[in-house]
Amino acid sequence: NRKYPNAAHDWRWQYVFPASSHFFDPEDQLHRRHHLHESAMQRAVREAVRKSGITKRASCHTFR
Repeated sequence: NRKYPNAAHDWRWQYVFPASSHFFDPEDQLHRRHHLHESAMQRAVREAVRKSGITKRASCHTFR
């Protein structure tokens, strides 16, 4: 995206779309969570469209 080129890596999106799994950070001795990878979101939308029976092509960008 030209308007927000670093949006996919912005830390604030981790709270909107958190990953389902945690990881242990040995440096800080804390359990942490990454953000959801964009391909996982695309896969979820594609599966939802398929299950709904919608015949038109749809993607995450359809919701814009």
